[in-house]
Amino acid sequence: MSHRTLGRAVGALFLAAFAAYGTGALLAQSVTSAPELMTSVTDRRTVLASGVLAILLNSAIVTALGLLAHRALRERHPLAATTYLVTRIFEATVLAVGAVFLATLLAWSRSSTDARSGVRADPDAVAALLPMAHEMAYQVAMLGLGVGSVVFCHALLRSGMVPHWLARWGMAGYAVFALGAAAELAGLPIGLWLSVPGGLFEVAVGVVLLRHGFRDGAAALPTGIARTAVRS
Repeated sequence: MSHRTLGRAVGALFLAAFAAYGTGALLAQSVTSAPELMTSVTDRRTVLASGVLAILLNSAIVTALGLLAHRALRERHPLAATTYLVTRIFEATVLAVGAVFLATLLAWSRSSTDARSGVRADPDAVAALLPMAHEMAYQVAMLGLGVGSVVFCHALLRSGMVPHWLARWGMAGYAVFALGAAAELAGLPIGLWLSVPGGLFEVAVGVVLLRHGFRDGAAALPTGIARTAVRS
């Protein structure tokens, strides 16, 4: 795979991950945001299951993205390559755990409506904790992603693998994104607004790389320039 083709594959995965998680989150939220949680889960199991599967698909996609990015960076920027790979694996794992919390709602709803299960207590109080746990897992994953992705974008900036304006956008966007995730974990509901620059960057870099790939000239630049951080 040429350097340029590798970049196009990374771009395609950026867009695929954005679409997969976005779809999964919207489907899941349409079920879990209902006032009567367990009634909503029971009536819309297929929708919730589809959302969980889309989130798990996203985990597979971002792992592949990390592996391809590592391949593109490992010779000239080994620290950034390893950091980004670990970041994406961490993100994939924590988001998958969040998806398991949502999947637990499906099992919980089945057991609570099965007359043979012996379940008699109202499950809503416990079940309501599962979407909260999913949201916390998401914020933890995004905090890690933001920090690790600043390292990645710094490597892109110094190597010239993408246009400098795009790499600078990524560094700033991911830093703000990480700040928003940290704020959400601290109980400040500002993460959605602070995620906009980083989210738009992922779409922009996906489109740019899908069209043009990584710049071939980057392979000839000096080694080991990618070293800092704050997040994706």
